[in-house]
Amino acid sequence: MDFAPPPRQIAGSLRFLAELREIAAECAAAGVWDDELTARRRQRDDVRGAGEGSRQELQVKAL
Repeated sequence: MDFAPPPRQIAGSLRFLAELREIAAECAAAGVWDDELTARRRQRDDVRGAGEGSRQELQVKAL
């Protein structure tokens, strides 16, 4: 049985891959990998879920 995933799932997957690619490029430019890549992704996720004041603080920490 062949079925196509819902368009919404495809769009979400593509957004995730684009974000992962961007983070990987940042880490490659900085010369860091693995644990640092995971840490930066978590910080970005935290920034998205934080309030405005916390968001700016987390962005500074991510740098």
